[in-house]
Amino acid sequence: MENYTSSTNLETMPMGETDTLISKNHKIAIIASLSILAIIYWILFDFLRQIEFDTSSFIGASRLMFHLEGGYNFQSRLSKPLVLILPGLVEYLSGIHPKHIFLAQNLVCYYALGFIVYKTIYLITQNTRQALLAVLAYFMCQPFAVYSLFYLVDTVGWFFGFYTIYLTLKYFPQPIIDAKKVTVISCIAGIGMLTKESAIVGILFMILYLLFNFYPLKTKIKYLFLASLFFLIPFLVSNMLTQKYYGVSVFQRVIEQQTSQGLVFYNKGNFQQLFRIVDVYWVLFAVGLWQVFKSFRLKNSGNTLGILLLTALIALLLMPLYPFIVDRILFMVAPILIVFIAIGSSLFEKFAYPAIIIGGIINISMTYLIYRYNTSGILLKGLVLYLLILTAFFIVKKFREKKLIITPSNPPMAGR
Repeated sequence: MENYTSSTNLETMPMGETDTLISKNHKIAIIASLSILAIIYWILFDFLRQIEFDTSSFIGASRLMFHLEGGYNFQSRLSKPLVLILPGLVEYLSGIHPKHIFLAQNLVCYYALGFIVYKTIYLITQNTRQALLAVLAYFMCQPFAVYSLFYLVDTVGWFFGFYTIYLTLKYFPQPIIDAKKVTVISCIAGIGMLTKESAIVGILFMILYLLFNFYPLKTKIKYLFLASLFFLIPFLVSNMLTQKYYGVSVFQRVIEQQTSQGLVFYNKGNFQQLFRIVDVYWVLFAVGLWQVFKSFRLKNSGNTLGILLLTALIALLLMPLYPFIVDRILFMVAPILIVFIAIGSSLFEKFAYPAIIIGGIINISMTYLIYRYNTSGILLKGLVLYLLILTAFFIVKKFREKKLIITPSNPPMAGR
């Protein structure tokens, strides 16, 4: 049995036993919100989309796979080939520019993520309101706002990472786990690694969930072996093929990167990228974390929230293995952060939606000013502004609570 924090108290919640059919109103809200945000992001960050450095290398790699003119491999793009196949194949068959297919892939994952975020957070909290809050928060973080609709592959990697977490939470809390499900979910995680390294957060969570839950030792060993094996099969087979036909692999890329850079990724500049993962939402994350620890102590095993936090920590400690430390790679831990952000926003009750939406507007506005006008010092100003707004919400909330206590619910009746 797992616990979760509701907007006002702590309740017991059966993990994995209850999934949800998203209500019609929430489906409409998700699709409408995501569509509005997509239009805003497309307009606001179009100037960045046209000059993004990595776009040409993905296009070149997709063309090289099919021996098309203009094909080349830069930064070992071919070592993660899954997202390159469709753009290259469509251009080979029809002449349509690969960038349009990269965008189409991202759009599919963009909308799919909206529903995966909702269903994942619901599995953890059993609270549809917090699930919808989480969707808004996830989509209004800076890396997602900027890069989700670029001619890149980050959105696909984020999808596979989040989807693996969702499948783990949906099927693994059962007393008896189906070995076929372990195999399939592990394969999905392995396939995700053929899109973007950020998908690794999914298999990390899956392994930690198996390791720290109340399964018998023999069962743990069996399923950890299955998970590792079927995660590695698609990953290793793909790397063998790209090494054979194109002379590149993920392992070669990591070795080259470490040879030239070492462990310099553990420096102040790269740690500053951590703030950009969720920007001002770190305030709500801190509030949510405080709410959780105030309400109950994390168990030594079997606790989803504790495993989520450990997953994020390990993913961030693996920074030296990632090609570059930028916000869109570190955004892989956003599925974990969003859980606590949704819980934290619920503290403000009727102001929960304004807290999320205003925070998102500040995130997006700061990002636009930084990229468009190279505005300095805006992050600190935005953070202070958000703190003041949340403080005001909290004061008003407390004032209303006090007023309700003072005002009698049943005033005395007039004399007859």
